[in-house]
This record gives sequence, structure tokens and C-alpha cells, in this order.
Amino acid sequence: MRVAIKLLLAVLVVSCTSGSKKSQHPALGCWDYKEISSQGEQIKIVTPGDKFCLQEDSTFYYFLSKEMLYASGKWNIADSVIALSYDFIPSGEGIDSVVVSDAGLISYYMHGRVIKRMGLARSLTKGKSYQEIYRNNRDNSQHIRSFNIDSLTENQFVFSESGVSFIFAKSNS
Repeated sequence: MRVAIKLLLAVLVVSCTSGSKKSQHPALGCWDYKEISSQGEQIKIVTPGDKFCLQEDSTFYYFLSKEMLYASGKWNIADSVIALSYDFIPSGEGIDSVVVSDAGLISYYMHGRVIKRMGLARSLTKGKSYQEIYRNNRDNSQHIRSFNIDSLTENQFVFSESGVSFIFAKSNS
């Protein structure tokens, strides 16, 4: 009887604690780019499938395929500001593949198209895998940008920096 009561209490404790997750920030997840504009004029080409993703481990990545822009790093939100700390060499998160040439060129691919090319010193790439290059350089100086959060709802995320607005819709994929 005592064993049955202890077992029942253990199951009850586990079921109660497993349902209590820390609250997630409403900005978490992937967002589809809708527009990047300044004073109502589009300044970057946005295509279907272009994404901005904020992950639970405080990392982010984004890509704009037509603009050949791809970046990754760490994110933080405090008050109404999102700070993005960019990796010196993007992580490869959220894309299809990364190709490294001994000549010092790293190419990032999404859906069979190059979305970013990055030139490095040959000594950093010659005979090395992408994972080794990333691991050796991930702590190099990072560029930090801060954006004002103008609006954040369940389905829309808008932030701006120096008069440029970035508008997103919650991604379904």
C-alpha cells in the first residue's frame, strides 16, 4: 500500500512540474519578411521564403535570398529594444548547405541558390571544414545593432533602426 501511495505521489509531482514551462517571449520563432522600407519606400527586395528566426537559445538567423544577405548571432530583448549581436562568420543555421573553397571563399546556399558569399584569408580556409572555420572564429569581434520594437503581436513584428522599418508576419513553416 505504501509503495502504491509513493508511486502515485511521484506520478502526480512529475505531471504537475512537467506542464510548467517558463513563459516564452512572443517574438520567439520564425517570421516571414514582408517589407524593409524607409519613409514608405522599399529599400531591400523581399521574396517569399525570406525569414528572420529568433530561437529559444538566444540565437538568431535571417536571410534575404535576392539580396544575398545571410546572418546569424545572438539576440536579446530588453524594454522595447531588440539587440542583435552578429557572428563574424554566420553559423549556417536555417540554410541548406555551406561550401568552403581553399581559395578563401565561403558560400551559403538556400533552395539551390547562393544567398551569401564571404571572402576570408586563404590561411583561414585552406584544408579546413566549415565547422572548424566557424568554431575557430565564432568569438571574433561581433557587430551589435539595436532596433526599436515598434509593434509586436501574435501575427506581426515590426522594428526599426535609423528610419528603416523591418516588417514581418508570423511564419507558418
